[in-house]
Amino acid sequence: MQIRFLKSLLVMAAAASLFSGCSGSGGGGGTPSNPTATVVDASTLTTTEWAGLSLQGEIIGTPTINSPPVVKFRITDANGNPLKGLGFTSQSATATVPSYPNLAFYLSKLVPGTNGSPSKWVSYLVTTVPTYKSATDKTIVPVTATRPTSDAQGTLLDNGDGTYQYTFYRDITKVKDVVAGLTLTAPNSAADLGDLTYNPNLTHRLVIQVYGAARGTGRNTADGSTSPTAAVNVAKAVNLVYDFIPATGKAVTNANTQRDITLTAKCNECHDQIGTTTPHGGRIDTRTCVLCHNDQRKFGRTNVASVNGVFATAANGYLLDGETQGDFPVFIHKIHAGNSKALTKSGVGYNYADSAEFQYRLKKYPQTVLNCTKCHENSAAAPQGDNWKTAPSRLACGSCHDGINFATGVGHIAQSSDANCKTCHDPGTAIDHVAAHKAKVTSNQDATLRTMSAQILGVTVAADGKVTANFRVTDNGVAVTSLTKFTRPTFILDKLVKGTDGTLRWVGYTNQYNTKLYNGSAIAPVLQTKGESYSTSVTPNDRNYGTLVANTDGTFSYTFKLNGAEPEGDIRNVNHAHNVGTPAGSIYNSNTGNAEWLFANPLYYPAGKITYEPTKTHRVAMTFSKAYVAPETAPATGAPGVNAWYDFVPAGGAVTETRDIVKMNDCAKCHANQKLHAAFDIQVCVTCHDPSKDPGTGESVALEYMIHKLHMGKNLPSVLAGGKYVVNVNHDYSTAAFPGIIKNCQSCHVETGNANGANWRTNPTASACGTCHDSTNTLAGHINVAQFANNCASCHGSGAAKDTRVVHQ
Repeated sequence: MQIRFLKSLLVMAAAASLFSGCSGSGGGGGTPSNPTATVVDASTLTTTEWAGLSLQGEIIGTPTINSPPVVKFRITDANGNPLKGLGFTSQSATATVPSYPNLAFYLSKLVPGTNGSPSKWVSYLVTTVPTYKSATDKTIVPVTATRPTSDAQGTLLDNGDGTYQYTFYRDITKVKDVVAGLTLTAPNSAADLGDLTYNPNLTHRLVIQVYGAARGTGRNTADGSTSPTAAVNVAKAVNLVYDFIPATGKAVTNANTQRDITLTAKCNECHDQIGTTTPHGGRIDTRTCVLCHNDQRKFGRTNVASVNGVFATAANGYLLDGETQGDFPVFIHKIHAGNSKALTKSGVGYNYADSAEFQYRLKKYPQTVLNCTKCHENSAAAPQGDNWKTAPSRLACGSCHDGINFATGVGHIAQSSDANCKTCHDPGTAIDHVAAHKAKVTSNQDATLRTMSAQILGVTVAADGKVTANFRVTDNGVAVTSLTKFTRPTFILDKLVKGTDGTLRWVGYTNQYNTKLYNGSAIAPVLQTKGESYSTSVTPNDRNYGTLVANTDGTFSYTFKLNGAEPEGDIRNVNHAHNVGTPAGSIYNSNTGNAEWLFANPLYYPAGKITYEPTKTHRVAMTFSKAYVAPETAPATGAPGVNAWYDFVPAGGAVTETRDIVKMNDCAKCHANQKLHAAFDIQVCVTCHDPSKDPGTGESVALEYMIHKLHMGKNLPSVLAGGKYVVNVNHDYSTAAFPGIIKNCQSCHVETGNANGANWRTNPTASACGTCHDSTNTLAGHINVAQFANNCASCHGSGAAKDTRVVHQ
């Protein structure tokens, strides 16, 4: 009561109608909590218990908006136990009223689009709370306008059974008058906040956010100061979302105006949990994001114009060429377009929040930005998910196609509204934008364009050690019988062996030295498993191929050359590696021993013998591309690639040992089954990217090593210490940013459907863990220390003292 009285003294006359005390009728009622459930008291939880909370809840009834809005809601833990005691308050020395650090309330209206334009959210919460001028000067800083925010300074009633009632601090029915009565100076303009009229007939959205740090940690302190104890946040926050029509008191249906264009689940396929891996902790639902990230974010910002398509300064990156960068469609499209060719504008100023972290040109999207359905998919939960193709607009399309100035006509016929967008760009029209997108997508990026497929039918090892794979090829289900119909087939032969650490790994029989050119200079050859690429060429680089024939039954057979064997082709005696990819001017040498290099003349190391073990699992993998024979012409987007693989035991019998850790479907969550290199199937990738190491440099392109490191990217300890992570001479991943929770191994290592998918926790190894934990001290002082070698699981296995799964939580 004292707080309410103090508040009434502090509110300035101009804002008296906006804020009020506890008045307000009703809360909409609701179902009482389960009387048999155990009520958990949040105020008595330890930080460990708080950190384990996964919150759930519901909004009870329909909010009332007679004066300040009044809402009722219920909060439970993951087990359905009611959670009371969330009324912690903080009040800094400059705050005139306390706020609730674990609660935030949002309320917006949806303004329907006109003349072809999209609907848009307009927040009512665009005024500040009065503050003191300083901790010692109690002069009141009055209410002013601001960009969209949340309400957390109202009155909370804790019923003690997990249900709560909250009365907003701000009266949204008066906000228009309050803002109109303010004296604002440039660049602040009331017009930038839009029409703030309370209209009870429109769709409204209420969001209740319960989140944040345990009491006494982070900024959750009584006086709002920073605790010496770092913030201990709940495991999972909750955003309660309710769309309703105030005039009817009913929830929104398909008969009402809606705007649900994407789903949080679509974001979390890459981001794991927005609100954790993205800014603004606790905003874990896109339906929350859009209430603040709207066109009102231009309030208080000065427009910056590009010069010849370049923003030369980072002084202001919020309002660029009249485009509100924080508006959700613009913001998300530009971040994901990143360094792709979709964005034509550039410069250090082309960013959001004046930060290098948000320079669009530095962002790397892990698939083609033309795949709109990655984020936009029509469904019951996202009924406007097809807006990208059925409701084109200057706002959405212009956010990627940013070389267009719709006002002046640069890059596009001038448009003063969105009324004509559908006339030209609807599906089936003259400039169908769906077809235009698809025409630029390559078969490397879209699996549906790969019409040709192959199946390896079997592999035999003859008495003389010759290895032959028999396979068939189809194109759109029709048998392919001519060698001219596909090009550059490449074959790889590996075996699966168990290392001293008990982990199964692929070892290649087709090891070769691959020399790279960097800035015109040769660098030392690197040992790796290379495929035998069939070709009729006689150049040195193409000497490594066997015999490929078309059989009379419509199948094909390939017999490996195995030029690392003596005699060639005998899998039983592979005893050296050949050099390929020799730089111009150097001497090609296909024998063991030293190779003469005219540049730096580095030492050429012979590879050791690859022992033939016929009782172990072997794999043949193959890649090739579809060929086009006149009058056929290859598509501008490139010829479709093909992958196939086959496991077998040369001595006969069933395959019993495998290394099935990750499948391409696990990668597809972010990469969309695109062809990342020669292959688009993990079972093929691993046959070349195996743990073979150069005996001179120790370098490896093993998949487990490379993929872990490039996904860690800028967060690698070695990179944070000033180093770089560069793959294959010129692929620098030192700035790569993983979009998900990097310590969540199960983002990629999905245990269901992968025989060895649990290896990350059941059989941790130095070779895998050392890729991410790569600081000099960690590697030298722990991971590579002899007494710990091959004994990782004793400390880090399931149930052990430092269980990998536990320490990664």
